[in-house]
Amino acid sequence: RQEVVVEPIEKGTIKVNFIDKEGNILKETYIEEGEVGKEFYITLPEIEGYKIVGENVIKATFTNGELVFDVVYEKIPEENVDTGDINIYLLITVCVTSSIILIKKLKKI
Repeated sequence: RQEVVVEPIEKGTIKVNFIDKEGNILKETYIEEGEVGKEFYITLPEIEGYKIVGENVIKATFTNGELVFDVVYEKIPEENVDTGDINIYLLITVCVTSSIILIKKLKKI
């Protein structure tokens, strides 16, 4: 009778942490386990109010043990460009209106 030897499949783990520049956790850690030598690919998620510092994709190969990636996100400044444009429009409107009123008053004199 012949004995069959089954080699155990080596597995590795990849962890992806989503943090800001101060190291604060922004999203739950993503963990995936895979066969050693298998390729790993993830498109990084968007997080509202933040942008990714660097590439938005991680490509790696599972190794024996654990690989950890820290993905850093940067806070997007809360500026509203439209508000600035509206304020400039209002300022120009007020100046033009004031000039028209001043010219009409000067013509009466």
